[in-house]
Amino acid sequence: MDLDLTDEQELISETARRFADEYVIPRVRESDRAQRFDLELARKLGEMGYLGAPVAEQYGGRGLEPRHLRPDRRADRPRRQQPRGP
Repeated sequence: MDLDLTDEQELISETARRFADEYVIPRVRESDRAQRFDLELARKLGEMGYLGAPVAEQYGGRGLEPRHLRPDRRADRPRRQQPRGP
């Protein structure tokens, strides 16, 4: 089973990591301390396409596997080169 990400999947993962670091984590901490649901964060997650990401495209999602969105993936991890063209 090939678990390496394609360039597109790696970009999605990097974008998710950056979004989580810069926007989600600070807001979640604040909301948790205030014991409230952050509706604005939920809307932003929807706008970014993360809420429906693992849902099949035929049902309106993006059809991504959860591993594509893992913000804990190491950016410095060597990537396997993908074959290009026939």
